[in-house]
Amino acid sequence: MKFEARLRWLARIGALGFTVLACGLIYLQVIRGPTYRAQASRNAYRLVPIPAPRGEIKDRHGHVLATNRLSFDVALVPQDAPSVEFVFQRLAELLQRPITQLRRDFTRNRSLPFVPAVLMADAPLSVVSVVEEHRHELPGVVVVARPRRAYPHGPLAAHVLGYVAPIDPQELARRRPFGYAPRALVGKSGIEAFYDAYLQGTDGGMVVETDHRGRQVRILKRREPTAGKPLTLTLDLALQQVVEGAYDGYAGACVVLDPVTGEVLAMNSAPSFDPETFSSAAVADAAAL
Repeated sequence: MKFEARLRWLARIGALGFTVLACGLIYLQVIRGPTYRAQASRNAYRLVPIPAPRGEIKDRHGHVLATNRLSFDVALVPQDAPSVEFVFQRLAELLQRPITQLRRDFTRNRSLPFVPAVLMADAPLSVVSVVEEHRHELPGVVVVARPRRAYPHGPLAAHVLGYVAPIDPQELARRRPFGYAPRALVGKSGIEAFYDAYLQGTDGGMVVETDHRGRQVRILKRREPTAGKPLTLTLDLALQQVVEGAYDGYAGACVVLDPVTGEVLAMNSAPSFDPETFSSAAVADAAAL
């Protein structure tokens, strides 16, 4: 009898344990299942935009006046950072950067939860290396590679070429129907502004599967960006250099035309400026959307 009583007690304990386990499974899979699946989906897949490079600008002989270079932005994806303040503190320590500046840049550049908010634009490779080395300590922090406008000849023909900067809210509202997106770089003056739609490319992107630490596992889908169209001017680089050299240390303006065709061979306005420096400062300091 004692043996049978023990078996009955063991059976009851087993049934109770099975009931608890079944209730737990029902709670996790049926009641909380949709929530966990949604969280897992958000954590496992990420849409990474690939900005398109602008079209090159060349002189009449094919010499490059405006092109693109690869640069890196350190950014933070808000929805992937359990504690934004912790990330700021760790980044401030690693990069020797004031935490108040990181907060200010994040607040200014933040838009949607899944869109990276730039904390440091055009970061040097030394900074990129430190961030990548400590990626596991910085949840939500990503390094975004993007093309940046470059002017190989510095201030040469700057007033003709113009410069680019992030699109502002008023421009975005006007140009959104034509495919412009937040934080797109647009021409602000000169040739860059007048032929902006021609020089603009079409952005691409990829869907990336990541692990629980945000590290890339594989690329599920990729669409390559389409570069902007190249533009050839009637300017003659050699003649432009001669003209600007003649104005070294002087203020003034000059236009050299082809007497037969009326084409503009050189155009100068002194003093000049370096459009790449001006554009980089605009990228770092402009208010993002």
